[in-house]
Amino acid sequence: MIKKAFGFISILFMTLFLVGCDELKLKPGQQFSRKITMTSKFNMSIFNNVDDKDMQMTLLCKVLSVDNSGNATVQAQISKIESKINTMGIVFQYSSEKPEINTQTSSRPEIQKVYVDIMSSLAGKKYSAVIDKSGKVLELKDIDAEIAKYSQLRTDDKITGRNQAIMLLAPARLKEYVSPGLYNGMPADTEIGAKLSGYEVVVPSLPALPNNRTIVEPGSMAQATSDWREDVKKFYYAVSCDGLPGKLEADQEPPATVDEKYRSVSHSAISVFGNGCIGYAPGKGFYKQVERVFVEVRSNRLNETQNTGSKKRKVRMYYIVDTTIENVD
Repeated sequence: MIKKAFGFISILFMTLFLVGCDELKLKPGQQFSRKITMTSKFNMSIFNNVDDKDMQMTLLCKVLSVDNSGNATVQAQISKIESKINTMGIVFQYSSEKPEINTQTSSRPEIQKVYVDIMSSLAGKKYSAVIDKSGKVLELKDIDAEIAKYSQLRTDDKITGRNQAIMLLAPARLKEYVSPGLYNGMPADTEIGAKLSGYEVVVPSLPALPNNRTIVEPGSMAQATSDWREDVKKFYYAVSCDGLPGKLEADQEPPATVDEKYRSVSHSAISVFGNGCIGYAPGKGFYKQVERVFVEVRSNRLNETQNTGSKKRKVRMYYIVDTTIENVD
């Protein structure tokens, strides 16, 4: 009974919220900024922080037009990028605000130069998105060639700035950065168990992984969002991937075979799990989103030679991707 009442109140709240969102958020000339922070780590059971990628990007967004159906065309421009890769103690850095960082001495100066070239080519570039009244992104368009170059690529198993740019500029991410809600639309059903699909996560050495978000109880995420404004309405969710298990224990047997869409030449995804929260502020719309996703992978080559007849994996490998999207006042 309590759960049904909660669901009814939540749906009523969202209905009222969406009316306000349509009136307040989707007007020609409206401007807002979004700050995106993405951290990716590649950990192994024998040691951590094999490959750490940190990136922060600020987008300046402007509503160019709103048609008779209420669909808004929003243009986003990359105004700031700060990024770093730390791989086995070798560091590559870029800053659009502090050029002295870009010329710091590196033990691999040739790679540092390529890294700076990739990141600097993105600063100032633009793309647009058509967004309906519910927050669903109908299409991306007018994408600058430098952004499109990376959003259309697939990652490989190299430790490079190229992979970092692909992760940051994946089409699903570009949509999510500018939407006033989840890019596939605001939740129509906010009861526990409601599923939101149409989203993906990108990590090195794998194809983009189609993921689902399922509304769940706050659980441990409540602590992670405890410093948010008191009037923010929060929706907590779990991340899963159709066709793959969630968290595997060390003695649990991973899938014997993996669908081709979860495989590359070098690696296969064998487990995907995570959680997140998205918040909306009354009268202002989108407030903040935080998410952590784990992708356990295995080497296709090692899988052929190790663990025969044993459920326990000798070496476990994970990508951990933390993403925060927030309004900048």
